[in-house]
Parts: sequence; structure tokens; C-alpha cells
Amino acid sequence: MIKILMDWSTRSRFIANSWLFFNQSLKQTSICIYCLASAPEEGIICNECRDSLPKQELCCAQCSEPTTQPGRCGKCQQHPPSYHYSHCNFHYQAPLSDWIRNCKDQRNGFWLKYFARWMIDNPPNSLDSIDALVYIPSDRWRLARRSFNVSELIARKLSREFDIPIIEGCLHKKYGKDQRGLSAQQRRTQLKSRLLAGSQNLTNKHVVIIDDVMTTGATADLAATHLLHQGARLVGVWCLARTLPRINNSD
Repeated sequence: MIKILMDWSTRSRFIANSWLFFNQSLKQTSICIYCLASAPEEGIICNECRDSLPKQELCCAQCSEPTTQPGRCGKCQQHPPSYHYSHCNFHYQAPLSDWIRNCKDQRNGFWLKYFARWMIDNPPNSLDSIDALVYIPSDRWRLARRSFNVSELIARKLSREFDIPIIEGCLHKKYGKDQRGLSAQQRRTQLKSRLLAGSQNLTNKHVVIIDDVMTTGATADLAATHLLHQGARLVGVWCLARTLPRINNSD
């Protein structure tokens, strides 16, 4: 029992579920979901816990992987992706990763307004020059099963907040197996038959792709390729969280 309670992921899920039950029972939103201290009105975590979330620090300006110096990483200089830059607010780590999985796997839309709010509080520097937003679509089966598309709903909140239009129909997605756990190459191979281009006129537009999590960057890369083929001048990526690269050990 002690070992279970000490596990970060298990502990955060337990506290989150307890908070939801307690908070909904009392119809209030002023208790921190993680430490149970007082939280700002209409908030779910206190300022101290929010400051401790795994924020993106120094990272590559193009792919958002961690770097030791500003600018583009060596990988992007040698083999640049189709998107020109990316902006991710957090690392995909607990407790944030647990909350994202709870939203998607348990169909818990409670989290969506907070994900959007945290992105709104830290937008990309290019915000004033963005002409349109495009979100990564869901296939019909997942949309029917979950009843909402996380990326779409976040994009709509960002669109309203910053008065940036969403252009629909730029991307389409066909059914396929879940990509979680796949390597970058496996994702690219699967995506070629799943993520398809639309036929919108994006001539000379600065377009930003909205998604909840960037894992290998394969989805953003292919989506950007499709948008460039539809005439986009500049394509950026804005995600809530970025998965840290895997470390290959030779031992």
C-alpha cells in the first residue's frame, strides 16, 4: 500500500478523482486538485502547484525538444521538419500527463477549459502575425467513442480568446490503430494513409496547428506538409505538452 501511494502517477490520479468528487459535491472550485490548499477562484490548482508543473524551458525553436542553447537543434538543422517553429507549454510528465490521459481515455471534458487557459496564459511570440488556426482532426470512430476532439475544442477556445479564425477542412483523418507507443518511423508510416490533406486556399497565410500533445513530431510534420501544399506561407505548431525524447541506453 505504501509503495502504491508513493507512486507519483497513482497518487496524482487518486488525488484528482478525490478532488473531483469532493469539489462537485460542494459545487465549488476553490480547492487545489493536488495539495488541497486554497486555489484561486475558478481555478483547480494553487499558484504554488501551478508553478511546479513541468514547464518547457530551453528548447529547440523548431521541434521544441530540450537543448542546451537557444536556436535550432542539430537534428532540425540537418533534417528540418515541414513546420517552421513550434511552441509547447509543458513537458508531457506527471501530473499533467495523467490529467491529459484522464481527459482523453476517460472522456472527461472537465479538463479542457484548464488546458486552454494554461495555453492562453503563455502564447507563442508569433501570436500577432498568425492568420489562422488549424487543429489535428479525429477520425470518426474516435470522435464517436469520445464524443469530442481535444485539439478541436482547445483550438476553438484559443480562437475566441485571440480572435484568430479557424479554417476547417484543411486536414482529414481516417481510422487507424492508436499511435501511442509507436516510434517516429512507425508513426510516419501509419500517418501517410490516415492523415489526409483537404483542398482549402491557404495562399500566403501564416497558419498554426493546434494539438494537445506533440510526441515524435510526425503528425505535426505531415500536417504541415499538407498545409504548405495548400498554399500556406508559414506553418507553426502550438501544443499543450511535448513528450521528452527517449534515451537509448547501451548497457
